Amino acid sequence: MKILEKIASQAGLARFASFTYVSRSTGEVAKYIVQLGFNYRNVLQKSIDQLEIDRQIMCGLSRQAADEIMESLKASLNKTQTKYTKKDIYETYKDASGKTVHGIKINQNDSSIKIFGLITNKFPISPAIFPAKEVENSPLVKEKNKIKKDLPIGRFREFALDGLATARLDGETLVME
Repeated sequence: MKILEKIASQAGLARFASFTYVSRSTGEVAKYIVQLGFNYRNVLQKSIDQLEIDRQIMCGLSRQAADEIMESLKASLNKTQTKYTKKDIYETYKDASGKTVHGIKINQNDSSIKIFGLITNKFPISPAIFPAKEVENSPLVKEKNKIKKDLPIGRFREFALDGLATARLDGETLVME
């Protein structure tokens, strides 16, 4: 697929792409500006650094949430994370020469291809047509979500390749068929 070849050809380079994406779960169509080729470990470290500063003025539930997020981020950075919910689901994507392409993974459960990026902007095109799943979260989980949203790691997203309608990289528009 041309988008995979394009991403693979630019391996190791941070760059921006534009995706028109259709969400499987809600049917929402949106244009995303996404950074590809980033270093995930750097995003973790930047999130830790920011949270170190932010949590100095936190107390109560916010401080508890921040402390638990910090513990999780550090475990991920140190590769000691035991609470990773997608462990053993993804395998690396390799280009035609057998070289691993960072930012692309294959879901072993359904063989779908995922592209990982950091969202810089989102522009809704058409609203969701399916209701969002209502999840009853505890106050602590709600607070964690609120804190993570403002950290660099909160911009990290996974895009299913089959949800892309178009992609634009390096001035070239790639239409998915």
